[in-house]
Amino acid sequence: MKNIIVILAMLASLGFSEELIVSDPTSSSSKLDFNLGAGYSFFDTWLPSKIHFEGKMGFDDHELIIDYGFSSLSFDLLIDDLGDFTEQRTSLLYGKKSSGWIYGLELYKVSLTIGESLVSTLSSTPGSLDLIEITSLNVALGYRSEFKINENLFFLSDWFRIHVPIARLKMKNDFTKLSNSSSKIEDVESIIKKISKIPTFTFLRVGLSYKF
Repeated sequence: MKNIIVILAMLASLGFSEELIVSDPTSSSSKLDFNLGAGYSFFDTWLPSKIHFEGKMGFDDHELIIDYGFSSLSFDLLIDDLGDFTEQRTSLLYGKKSSGWIYGLELYKVSLTIGESLVSTLSSTPGSLDLIEITSLNVALGYRSEFKINENLFFLSDWFRIHVPIARLKMKNDFTKLSNSSSKIEDVESIIKKISKIPTFTFLRVGLSYKF
Protein backbone atom coordinates (compact mmCIF):
# COMPACT_ATOMS: atom_id res chain seq x y z
CA MET A 1 0.00 0.00 0.00
CA LYS A 2 2.82 2.37 0.86
CA ASN A 3 4.47 1.74 -2.51
CA ILE A 4 1.23 2.53 -4.33
CA ILE A 5 0.91 5.85 -2.46
CA VAL A 6 4.49 6.77 -3.37
CA ILE A 7 3.90 5.97 -7.07
CA LEU A 8 0.66 8.02 -7.14
CA ALA A 9 2.47 10.92 -5.51
CA MET A 10 5.24 10.77 -8.12
CA LEU A 11 2.72 10.70 -10.99
CA ALA A 12 0.82 13.63 -9.50
CA SER A 13 3.98 15.66 -9.11
CA LEU A 14 5.00 14.85 -12.72
CA GLY A 15 1.63 15.99 -14.08
CA PHE A 16 1.81 19.15 -12.00
CA SER A 17 5.30 19.98 -13.30
CA GLU A 18 4.17 19.42 -16.92
CA GLU A 19 1.25 21.76 -16.33
CA LEU A 20 3.67 24.39 -15.07
CA ILE A 21 5.82 24.02 -18.19
CA VAL A 22 2.84 24.37 -20.54
CA SER A 23 1.52 27.41 -18.74
CA ASP A 24 4.94 29.04 -18.39
CA PRO A 25 4.64 32.48 -20.03
CA THR A 26 8.35 32.49 -20.78
CA SER A 27 8.11 29.38 -22.99
CA SER A 28 8.56 30.00 -26.73
CA SER A 29 5.31 30.27 -28.73
CA SER A 30 4.35 31.86 -32.04
CA LYS A 31 2.47 35.10 -31.60
CA LEU A 32 0.49 36.43 -34.56
CA ASP A 33 -0.01 40.12 -35.21
CA PHE A 34 -1.83 41.93 -38.01
CA ASN A 35 -1.06 45.25 -39.72
CA LEU A 36 -2.78 47.41 -42.31
CA GLY A 37 -0.92 50.15 -44.16
CA ALA A 38 -0.70 52.48 -47.12
CA GLY A 39 2.21 54.01 -48.99
CA TYR A 40 3.52 55.81 -52.03
CA SER A 41 6.43 54.98 -54.34
CA PHE A 42 8.19 58.00 -55.81
CA PHE A 43 10.21 56.30 -58.55
CA ASP A 44 8.65 53.40 -60.40
CA THR A 45 8.52 51.79 -63.83
CA TRP A 46 6.80 51.89 -66.13
CA LEU A 47 4.72 54.69 -64.66
CA PRO A 48 6.75 57.02 -62.42
CA SER A 49 4.85 56.52 -59.15
CA LYS A 50 2.22 54.34 -57.48
CA ILE A 51 -0.18 54.29 -54.53
CA HIS A 52 0.04 51.15 -52.40
CA PHE A 53 -2.12 49.35 -49.83
CA GLU A 54 -0.92 46.38 -47.82
CA GLY A 55 -1.88 43.91 -45.14
CA LYS A 56 0.67 42.02 -43.02
CA MET A 57 0.53 38.98 -40.82
CA GLY A 58 3.51 38.65 -38.51
CA PHE A 59 4.65 35.53 -36.69
CA ASP A 60 7.82 35.25 -34.60
CA ASP A 61 10.36 37.46 -36.43
CA HIS A 62 8.92 36.95 -39.95
CA GLU A 63 5.93 38.32 -41.80
CA LEU A 64 3.68 37.60 -44.78
CA ILE A 65 2.70 40.66 -46.85
CA ILE A 66 -0.17 41.13 -49.30
CA ASP A 67 0.44 44.29 -51.31
CA TYR A 68 -1.61 46.08 -53.97
CA GLY A 69 -0.23 49.00 -55.97
CA PHE A 70 -1.72 50.92 -58.86
CA SER A 71 -1.09 53.94 -61.04
CA SER A 72 -2.85 55.54 -63.99
CA LEU A 73 -1.68 58.28 -66.33
CA SER A 74 -3.09 59.93 -69.41
CA PHE A 75 -0.71 60.59 -72.30
CA ASP A 76 -3.22 62.40 -74.55
CA LEU A 77 -1.44 65.73 -74.32
CA LEU A 78 2.08 64.29 -74.59
CA ILE A 79 2.04 61.32 -76.98
CA ASP A 80 -0.47 61.01 -79.82
CA ASP A 81 -0.08 57.22 -79.99
CA LEU A 82 -1.15 56.57 -76.38
CA GLY A 83 -4.24 57.43 -74.40
CA ASP A 84 -4.44 56.10 -70.84
CA PHE A 85 -1.86 53.81 -69.26
CA THR A 86 -2.84 51.84 -66.12
CA GLU A 87 -0.61 49.55 -64.04
CA GLN A 88 -1.61 47.21 -61.20
CA ARG A 89 0.57 44.98 -59.03
CA THR A 90 -0.80 42.45 -56.53
CA SER A 91 2.03 40.86 -54.53
CA LEU A 92 2.41 38.06 -51.99
CA LEU A 93 5.72 38.57 -50.18
CA TYR A 94 7.65 36.98 -47.33
CA GLY A 95 10.46 38.40 -45.23
CA LYS A 96 11.84 39.37 -41.86
CA LYS A 97 10.27 41.93 -39.55
CA SER A 98 11.86 45.33 -38.91
CA SER A 99 14.52 45.25 -41.63
CA GLY A 100 15.64 42.84 -44.32
CA TRP A 101 14.98 41.22 -47.67
CA ILE A 102 11.45 40.52 -48.90
CA TYR A 103 10.62 38.27 -51.82
CA GLY A 104 7.68 36.52 -53.46
CA LEU A 105 5.34 36.42 -56.44
CA GLU A 106 3.14 39.09 -57.95
CA LEU A 107 0.39 39.45 -60.51
CA TYR A 108 1.16 42.35 -62.85
CA LYS A 109 -1.49 43.88 -65.12
CA VAL A 110 -1.17 46.65 -67.71
CA SER A 111 -4.04 48.25 -69.63
CA LEU A 112 -3.49 50.65 -72.53
CA THR A 113 -5.93 52.78 -74.44
CA ILE A 114 -4.78 54.20 -77.74
CA GLY A 115 -4.41 57.82 -78.78
CA GLU A 116 -5.89 59.70 -81.72
CA SER A 117 -3.09 58.89 -84.17
CA LEU A 118 -3.66 55.16 -83.65
CA VAL A 119 -7.44 55.39 -83.67
CA SER A 120 -7.26 56.90 -87.16
CA THR A 121 -5.65 53.68 -88.47
CA LEU A 122 -8.48 51.40 -87.32
CA SER A 123 -10.72 49.80 -89.93
CA SER A 124 -13.66 49.80 -87.50
CA THR A 125 -14.56 51.35 -84.18
CA PRO A 126 -13.88 48.92 -81.28
CA GLY A 127 -16.43 48.22 -78.59
CA SER A 128 -13.82 49.04 -75.96
CA LEU A 129 -10.87 51.41 -76.09
CA ASP A 130 -8.81 49.11 -73.85
CA LEU A 131 -7.28 47.52 -76.93
CA ILE A 132 -4.17 46.27 -75.15
CA GLU A 133 -4.14 44.33 -71.88
CA ILE A 134 -1.22 42.32 -70.52
CA THR A 135 -1.21 40.15 -67.40
CA SER A 136 2.00 38.48 -66.27
CA LEU A 137 3.41 36.57 -63.31
CA ASN A 138 6.47 38.21 -61.78
CA VAL A 139 9.09 37.36 -59.19
CA ALA A 140 9.70 40.25 -56.78
CA LEU A 141 12.75 40.93 -54.60
CA GLY A 142 13.36 43.98 -52.44
CA TYR A 143 14.83 45.43 -49.25
CA ARG A 144 12.64 47.04 -46.58
CA SER A 145 13.17 48.88 -43.30
CA GLU A 146 10.56 49.39 -40.59
CA PHE A 147 10.76 52.09 -37.90
CA LYS A 148 8.59 52.09 -34.78
CA ILE A 149 6.80 55.39 -34.09
CA ASN A 150 4.77 54.14 -31.12
CA GLU A 151 3.35 50.85 -29.87
CA ASN A 152 1.02 50.43 -32.86
CA LEU A 153 2.23 52.80 -35.59
CA PHE A 154 5.21 52.09 -37.88
CA PHE A 155 6.98 53.96 -40.67
CA LEU A 156 7.87 51.80 -43.67
CA SER A 157 10.59 52.36 -46.24
CA ASP A 158 11.11 50.07 -49.21
CA TRP A 159 14.49 51.15 -50.53
CA PHE A 160 14.15 49.25 -53.78
CA ARG A 161 12.27 46.38 -55.37
CA ILE A 162 12.84 44.56 -58.67
CA HIS A 163 10.01 42.87 -60.59
CA VAL A 164 11.07 40.15 -63.06
CA PRO A 165 8.47 38.66 -65.47
CA ILE A 166 8.54 34.87 -65.58
CA ALA A 167 5.28 34.03 -67.41
CA ARG A 168 2.70 35.85 -69.53
CA LEU A 169 -0.74 34.81 -68.30
CA LYS A 170 -2.95 36.86 -70.62
CA MET A 171 -2.57 39.18 -73.57
CA LYS A 172 -5.30 41.10 -75.34
CA ASN A 173 -4.17 42.95 -78.48
CA ASP A 174 -7.16 43.90 -80.60
CA PHE A 175 -5.29 46.78 -82.18
CA THR A 176 -3.26 44.58 -84.53
CA LYS A 177 -6.50 42.98 -85.76
CA LEU A 178 -8.21 46.28 -86.52
CA SER A 179 -5.39 48.57 -87.68
CA ASN A 180 -4.56 49.18 -91.36
CA SER A 181 -1.09 50.57 -90.61
CA SER A 182 1.76 48.03 -90.58
CA SER A 183 4.17 50.55 -89.05
CA LYS A 184 1.79 51.32 -86.17
CA ILE A 185 1.23 47.60 -85.61
CA GLU A 186 5.00 47.14 -85.29
CA ASP A 187 5.16 50.02 -82.82
CA VAL A 188 2.42 48.51 -80.65
CA GLU A 189 3.98 45.03 -80.75
CA SER A 190 7.30 46.56 -79.68
CA ILE A 191 5.59 48.23 -76.70
CA ILE A 192 3.95 44.93 -75.70
CA LYS A 193 7.26 43.08 -75.91
CA LYS A 194 9.01 45.60 -73.66
CA ILE A 195 6.24 45.64 -71.08
CA SER A 196 5.89 41.86 -70.85
CA LYS A 197 9.59 40.90 -70.87
CA ILE A 198 11.72 43.69 -69.40
CA PRO A 199 12.16 43.76 -65.58
CA THR A 200 10.83 46.85 -63.81
CA PHE A 201 11.96 48.63 -60.64
CA THR A 202 10.62 50.48 -57.62
CA PHE A 203 12.76 52.95 -55.67
CA LEU A 204 12.02 54.77 -52.40
CA ARG A 205 8.56 53.65 -51.42
CA VAL A 206 7.41 55.05 -48.06
CA GLY A 207 4.29 54.48 -45.98
CA LEU A 208 2.65 53.96 -42.62
CA SER A 209 1.43 50.73 -41.04
CA TYR A 210 -0.88 50.23 -38.05
CA LYS A 211 -0.72 47.10 -35.88
CA PHE A 212 -3.97 45.76 -34.46
